[in-house]
Amino acid sequence: MVKFFEKKAEKEIFANGRIIVTDFRKLKKKDFPQYSSGDMLFLHYDGKIYIDSNNDGNEAIVMLLKMLVQYPMAELYKMVRERKKRFPNIKTANDLPQLKENTVDFMEALAIFIIPVEIKSREVQKAYYG
Repeated sequence: MVKFFEKKAEKEIFANGRIIVTDFRKLKKKDFPQYSSGDMLFLHYDGKIYIDSNNDGNEAIVMLLKMLVQYPMAELYKMVRERKKRFPNIKTANDLPQLKENTVDFMEALAIFIIPVEIKSREVQKAYYG
């Protein structure tokens, strides 16, 4: 059986609209002045986090962000400190592949880079919405 016009969803929305997974080819980078982590993750002026649907690692990032949305700010700062102590050799995202074989360690180390995005998102939302 041949499938015709198998269409992928244009965008997926999580955490009450705070996390949006979409195709970045349809977006303009100039619309995201707050934060940009290369071509994988953008922070909109209203605090919404946009993630590229064409990126292979987007599922892990979405899962982590959906979990982090539930924590208060003080807990997020504490998490960053703990993870930096636990993984002192992880300085950039390029260091993450060395942890690929251990999923738990990989997700914990990934949090070092994702938690600051969530913190920045909350700061932008507070400034935008008051």
